[in-house]
Amino acid sequence: MELPDYSIDQQTDQQATVVLTITESLPHFAGHFPNQPVLPGVVQVDWAIHFAQQLGLGQPSVKQLEVIKFQQLVIPPTTLSLSLECLASGKTKFSFTNKEHVFSSGRIVWGNP
Repeated sequence: MELPDYSIDQQTDQQATVVLTITESLPHFAGHFPNQPVLPGVVQVDWAIHFAQQLGLGQPSVKQLEVIKFQQLVIPPTTLSLSLECLASGKTKFSFTNKEHVFSSGRIVWGNP
């Protein structure tokens, strides 16, 4: 999996914000779509899982995803903030936003399938 350029904006034991720089040069845009590049939703979910695991806000295994919503298309170039938050239920809530929009959001349920 190739990641965009990113920085960790803030992090605690229960939450983190990752700032991602989305450019058209990312391989995820190849063929998706020729006249208007759009970041696939599956890539957004994959990045949320990756960063949750890497930042200690998740577990090694994903059981399921809940309330996944794709509200706006992610079109390069843009900068996104990925917010991650551990919930009391043991799930991790995520959202991709910028100053104007919520692009996608959902919850990751951890554990064995």
